[in-house]
Amino acid sequence: MNDDPAFLELLEALLGAEDYRVITHQHGHAAFELVKATLPDLLILDWWLADAAGEEVLALLASDDTTAQVPVLICSAALPSLQASQRVLGQPTYEVLLKPFDIDVLLQAVRRLTG
Repeated sequence: MNDDPAFLELLEALLGAEDYRVITHQHGHAAFELVKATLPDLLILDWWLADAAGEEVLALLASDDTTAQVPVLICSAALPSLQASQRVLGQPTYEVLLKPFDIDVLLQAVRRLTG
């Protein structure tokens, strides 16, 4: 989930080239319903979305038994906000990748979180 179409296109191209099936979405609340319906192997989440904060989306995921175990890679430049949310940084199924990031680091994180 990300509200920047260019970033979504980049992820789609990079991960598609690695044979990952990619579904993108720009809005947190509607994307939660999509995650619930599709149960992806990984959710890549921006911390700041137009309609919901990343922490709000994570709370939705955690509150539902169906989505609570979906691994999440948070890609964001919002370090102060992330640091303020110790719950996020301490979850074993969550990993943070700060923007800007190296593409190889992104791919390594995706591989690690998808097993």
